[in-house]
Amino acid sequence: MIFKLFAKQSGAIRRFPNRTRRQAVVQMDKLSRLFHASLMPTKDLKPTPVKIKQRVFDPFVPELPTREPDAQTNDSQPASSTLLSPQPPLPQLPEDNGFIGLDGDFHGDEFPAIKTNKTRGKITKEDLMLSMAGSKAMTIRGVSFDTMGRVSDFDREFQRAHICIQNTLQPRDLRKIDTSLSDQSQVILVREKAILVNLAHVRALVRADAVLVIASPTDSKETAQFHSSFIYELQGALGNPNDKTLFEIKVMEAIMNSASSSLVYELDQLEKESEFLLQSIDVGVSSTQLNKLLLLRRAYNKFLQRVEGFRSAINMVLTNDEDLAGMYVTDKALGKPHVVSDHIDMELMLEHYVKIGDDLVSKVLETSSNLQTTQNMIGIILDNTRNKLIVFDLKANLATAAISSAALMAGLLGMNLPNHIENYPHIFEGVALASLGIVFGIYFGAVQRMGKITKWKGLIWRRYEK
Repeated sequence: MIFKLFAKQSGAIRRFPNRTRRQAVVQMDKLSRLFHASLMPTKDLKPTPVKIKQRVFDPFVPELPTREPDAQTNDSQPASSTLLSPQPPLPQLPEDNGFIGLDGDFHGDEFPAIKTNKTRGKITKEDLMLSMAGSKAMTIRGVSFDTMGRVSDFDREFQRAHICIQNTLQPRDLRKIDTSLSDQSQVILVREKAILVNLAHVRALVRADAVLVIASPTDSKETAQFHSSFIYELQGALGNPNDKTLFEIKVMEAIMNSASSSLVYELDQLEKESEFLLQSIDVGVSSTQLNKLLLLRRAYNKFLQRVEGFRSAINMVLTNDEDLAGMYVTDKALGKPHVVSDHIDMELMLEHYVKIGDDLVSKVLETSSNLQTTQNMIGIILDNTRNKLIVFDLKANLATAAISSAALMAGLLGMNLPNHIENYPHIFEGVALASLGIVFGIYFGAVQRMGKITKWKGLIWRRYEK
């Protein structure tokens, strides 16, 4: 019985997964001891505690508990279990995952172990990298500038985990400046050691000793020009040794100026297109102009969302005194953090660009209103034209019905039946005049009736004839 159970357990080891394979080895060891004990006589032997070798801690492979010797074991007490019988040497459990077959050899080539030096209760850089392994890109490409505007790292890929550790950031914070993600809202995030900015085409991470400008999110020509202009302006602002303004204020002002300038430029381009289109519509309306008007309105709506996002991002910081005081990262790095009420310089600078955002929003709404009015007028003109066509179609149908009534009379008189009307000398003129009278009578009567109906419905069709 024991031999059959031993053979069954030994053959099943091959089917065990990695996690339970070691437990199966321990179970097979117990069965092996029972098998040998059944073949050998039981003697009073000194109990030999069995200890299973324990491997190095691996976070991906669970550890097996070790069998410690019993402290209360009495050496003089005779063995009461067959497990204390003399046994053959136990096979040593190797460090790699695998299994022991019926031949007694270890097979572990197909189960390679994952070696690591991880310790309990400590988060390392590798942990952060593994936690973000599901993201698209593990790096952020950008250009780093020091406090004097000198390029310290040009077009370099920075590890996300390193940025999070150095600046006390969460991985979700970097999503705000990630160029691989589209349709992101504009925002200014104030953290303990850094400021994350995403405004218009500018995405940057501002520290007390450096600023990291993220690479341009798109490859369009205009975006590349705005990005190059911003870098040139930033180097000029930081390279002035006579300017004693704090580093973060100079960087934030350069970012705000570049973002607002790009929005103003885009608005000027849209206004030029809208002015040209409105002038062409005054001359005449065509399907091409209607298509351009639709595309222009969509462009204005999308641009309005960007401007409102720019303004709301600044307003969110202005309404939070803690964020305003926390934007002084240089003083915090020097151990002199500002109190909640001490943020006058940063507040004045942000207030200036909020007003610029308000002006842009008002201009966009005004131009968008003009386009909406023009579209409504075009709709009225098209409705008028459609009504004219409807009235013309009705008149044509009425004329056809009137002529059909005269044709009915001609058909009746044209039958090859004797009616003795042909004997009258002037009967043709009489029938022709009577037919014309019937045609005009039916037509004008129907038109007059239609006029009363359309006038009652609010459509005065007589005006369309002019």
